[in-house]
Amino acid sequence: MRKTAPQIRQDLAAISDEANGIIRATSGRQLSAVESERVNALTEKFTALTAELSALEMVATLGSPMPRITAPGLPQADNAERNGGWRNPGQFFSAVRAAAQGRVDPRLVQNAQTTFGNEGAGADGGFSIPPDWRRQILELLTGPKSIVSLFNPIPTPSNQVILPVDEVAAHSTAGISAAWTNEGAAITPSKPVLKQVTINLHKVAGLVHLSDELVEDNPVTGAYALTILAKKVLAVVEESIVAGDGSAKPLGLLNAPGLVTQTKATTGTAITAKDLGNMVARMVPGSFGNSFWLLHTSVLPYVWNLTVGQSPVMVADYTKSPYGTILGRPVFTSEFCKDYNTVGDIFLVSPDGYGLAVKSQGMVVADTSMHFAFDQNLQSFRVTMRVGGTPLLSGAVERKNGSDTLSHIVALGVRS
Repeated sequence: MRKTAPQIRQDLAAISDEANGIIRATSGRQLSAVESERVNALTEKFTALTAELSALEMVATLGSPMPRITAPGLPQADNAERNGGWRNPGQFFSAVRAAAQGRVDPRLVQNAQTTFGNEGAGADGGFSIPPDWRRQILELLTGPKSIVSLFNPIPTPSNQVILPVDEVAAHSTAGISAAWTNEGAAITPSKPVLKQVTINLHKVAGLVHLSDELVEDNPVTGAYALTILAKKVLAVVEESIVAGDGSAKPLGLLNAPGLVTQTKATTGTAITAKDLGNMVARMVPGSFGNSFWLLHTSVLPYVWNLTVGQSPVMVADYTKSPYGTILGRPVFTSEFCKDYNTVGDIFLVSPDGYGLAVKSQGMVVADTSMHFAFDQNLQSFRVTMRVGGTPLLSGAVERKNGSDTLSHIVALGVRS
């Protein structure tokens, strides 16, 4: 016997109460396999009853339009609406597997790729990752834990960025110039001397295959896979920024043509306050104000207790960096800097001297598909990023007075 609309609404309320009970009981821990299976079953039943209720309401309102009565919903996280209705990545990936067996959740069609073929057919284009999870991956790459954001990346819709660069020092008579001029005398004209620096974007990618059973039985597995992929992409990008050779990847700080290596001030392997002060003195004028220190964590014990007179060199100003500041500039670390007492263990860097470009249309792209190894019941998870970078100076800058050269990128030499 077909149920009436009030009876269906009563069943929906009961399903919602049961699902809420499961979630409350599992607060602070992952769902067990049995609990996960029950929640999935409740979701399927809820969807079917909602469709049946919608049909009954449509028939009832054909003759006399009235506001639609909505049924109570299954419990969802606050970000479910932004995620296309998905409570978590595990639920999304479970629905992808079900789609391969012919049970297509309407929410998948809503988020389907439209680049190729029919958007209602997963085989034509796969199913896209909901936007909120894409943002989470982006935060891993460009958030406070990544040095990428320190270089003010330039978003671009193209695969190449060309920057005009003026390498002429202010005191030079080349390029645009100025000079003392007598009253009524003609001013000597000048013109800029610019060069073009080309930044080509290269692709970093990671791919993981997971069994359908693993994704289905443990709803957090999909999110875990994407998180790990993002961290791997981050590591590859960060390593190239620090020490890349420029071959199909960014040219790193350590290989910059304009890198200045400051000689150790005194004998001994320890870093001194004077060494750090000498590094500051080798910066291009005006660039120290927005510079930052980038160092290997093995350097930290050697700089924590340095002082100039009674003032500490390193200050615990955690508003600027988790590691505080050295001589007023924030400190950041990277495992891709060199080990202590090796050129590249500590840098003083101004982002003005390094060009970094990223793809603007989806700087980080995450995709999933069940088609690559369909016969093996495997799902594929992929994260890609397109990025390019290069130092902007073709060589160190000569001083007006003195023999030392200057740069936006300064490293400390080997101590002995």
